[in-house]
This record gives sequence, C-alpha cells and structure tokens, in this order.
Amino acid sequence: MKKTFQIIEDITVAAHGNKTLREQMLADYEHVTGVMIVPHNLSDDISGLNLSCRISQKEVLPSGTDAVLISYNGNCARKDCIYDFKADKIPARSSNAELVLYNSSEKDVKFNFYFILENESE
Repeated sequence: MKKTFQIIEDITVAAHGNKTLREQMLADYEHVTGVMIVPHNLSDDISGLNLSCRISQKEVLPSGTDAVLISYNGNCARKDCIYDFKADKIPARSSNAELVLYNSSEKDVKFNFYFILENESE
C-alpha cells in the first residue's frame, strides 16, 4: 500500500477571522483516508479554531468541528490524532477539497493541514 501526506503549509487564520481554502488532491492516489492539523509551535493553543472539510463534494468534517480533536501536539502518537475515514472511500485522484476555517480566539492561529492519501492496490 502506497501512502503519503499532502500538506497545506503555513496557514494563518487571524484572530476572530475566517478563511476558505481549496486544494486539489494528488492524481497519483486513489483515496483520501484521513486528515490532521499540526500547529506551527506544538505548544500553541488552537482551541478557538473550528473548521469544516469537504472532499469530492462529500462532507468529511461538519461545520463547527473543533480543530483540537484532530490536532497533533506532541503528547500522543501521531496516528491517534488523525481523523481516519478510510472506510468512507473518499476519492483522491484530482478531487477538490475545501476547508472552511473560523478562529474565535483573541490571537492568530498558525498551522499546517495534512491530508493522508493512499493507494490500496500497491
């Protein structure tokens, strides 16, 4: 099985701000099997960040999802922070992904967003 990360790097959502990002998934991979957030500084508080995620017109994370639920902070294994939806068979192969982010905190939030892509046949 071939597996990789597709990363949207250096995302900043201003205090009390929102942002919408669109990303095309890599054509070389069959499925998007999970997502994860990694703050720029692992000790940063991202508790005010909420998001939604759609991939290939399918809702993966509903509006208002607390980013802390899928955030890696160094205190647990990375695999425990990944929101895994492998069973949903979300297609990659150049599918479009949309992230809608809202930061309700008093400070900017900076992070990287990871998509986990896989091929079952390899």
